Amino acid sequence: MTYDIYGDEGIEWQNDNQSSCALNNLLATLGAQFTMFPTADPRLRVSREALSHLASELRDRYAALPELIIGADTRQQSGDFTLTYLFGLPRSTLYIIADVAIPAADPVFPSLAHHSCLAAWYEREVYDLLGLVPSQHPQLERLILPPCWPCSLYPLRKDAGLSVLMTDETGDVYQRSESATVARSLVVGPLQYEMDGPVQLHISIAGETITHLELQSAFTHRGLEQHFEQLPLRRSVALAECSVGDASVAHALAYCQTLETVAGVTVPPKAALVRVALLEIERIANHIAGVGAICAAAGFSLAQTQTLRLYEAILRLNERLAGHRLLRGMVIPGGVARDLSPEMFAELRTKLRQTREGFESVLSLILNNRQLLARIRTSGILTTADARALQTVGVVARASGIDADVRRDRPFAAYADLEFRVPVYQDGDTWARMMVRVDEVGQSLLLIEQVLSRLKPGAIQTPLLDHLPAYSSALGLVESWRGPVLYWVVTGHENSIFRCKIKEPSFVNWRTLCVAAQGQRLADFIPCLQSFGLSIAGHDL
Repeated sequence: MTYDIYGDEGIEWQNDNQSSCALNNLLATLGAQFTMFPTADPRLRVSREALSHLASELRDRYAALPELIIGADTRQQSGDFTLTYLFGLPRSTLYIIADVAIPAADPVFPSLAHHSCLAAWYEREVYDLLGLVPSQHPQLERLILPPCWPCSLYPLRKDAGLSVLMTDETGDVYQRSESATVARSLVVGPLQYEMDGPVQLHISIAGETITHLELQSAFTHRGLEQHFEQLPLRRSVALAECSVGDASVAHALAYCQTLETVAGVTVPPKAALVRVALLEIERIANHIAGVGAICAAAGFSLAQTQTLRLYEAILRLNERLAGHRLLRGMVIPGGVARDLSPEMFAELRTKLRQTREGFESVLSLILNNRQLLARIRTSGILTTADARALQTVGVVARASGIDADVRRDRPFAAYADLEFRVPVYQDGDTWARMMVRVDEVGQSLLLIEQVLSRLKPGAIQTPLLDHLPAYSSALGLVESWRGPVLYWVVTGHENSIFRCKIKEPSFVNWRTLCVAAQGQRLADFIPCLQSFGLSIAGHDL
């Protein structure tokens, strides 16, 4: 089998010679041939027939699993569709990227569902949106599109006539699994006050114990990836900011990273530091609100009242710093939009000190409430083995013993020059997920203090090129408050976006909730649900 690899032959894998040799040996074993391509991640061109073999080699030798599958309609350029696979390497700063051409006349590709649970979901998404069929998929049914969507209309195809009227033609209707023998079934949603959007939960109960949980989502799928292809480049950052409202900075930053990589632009040091401060302020606000939501779901509403007071104070601070309560408009390609004056620095220090004192006061109430702790301890346990098998990310993964954080493992902005600790717990229960949030608030406050002590006068923007090179691809990766946000962007002609793919932690972690809920009391399900911090908007992109 022959593979073509893009990348520098002397590239280091995991930043040491031993890992570099290991990667080179792996590629040599696979018959790889080196060419040149301007990217830090090794990129391979793989035949459709060789894909399963490559995935097996990466899994067996290096425990590398597919973390994202990106489908694109490239028929006008090459005559084929293209699937791009991102394989994550444990404890490594690199992805292995593999491009696979899928003939338009035979749009079938080998399923990697037996390699990765996450791959199974992305293959269903590709099947929905592009009409490419994963052969031997164990559960090939609709994931994104509603049952009333025409079977022959695939939204991400360039020739899709989305202005056509909807017909009565239907696809596969969602069917509940009947694998569990239960005494009762409970259907919750799609509209419910605990969630920020519509999702339907099918809960199977034996007595008071949950024996099975399934979810049905995508009631409000927005087609954001196609919107990126239609918007002018100057407006696309605003779309990224709005993709998941409570993670505006993270999404804008990940998207801007892709444009900066394509343009070959380096962000000024001061702008990189400001970006860190903005991202950590966003993390603090959402973690504090999340801790309060967990407490309220467990019946301790006083804690939520106090955390919402702190949350509102941070939003008002955001409005004074950036002109927007969610910090929108601050992160732009090449840097940040506004400089921070010395007066803003002083106010930021004062407000963060007040936030620290207020949060410590609330924590003393929470950690001394035995009734609350009794409800969230040993509730909704997600074991480390299950978390790894499901490729769980972010806060949920760290609460289940997985030591991973993009800020440390693949530093961006100015994180490589800053010191912080990644909180990791082994318990995997609702309490551990809450405590990861608590500890991360403290680490974020320390990070902002370091940023403020290092800020010096200087440039805050580097202009991008007037015309970005067409059909260049780049990856942007940021650790949001939920977990890693990934953008994969391919540019088009005349400063347009040919393809934009978003990976959001909520899309990954929804499946882990179904596993964690099994075997727990129904009364403790809502605190468990809140501890996952999931977003419907992040799932229904």
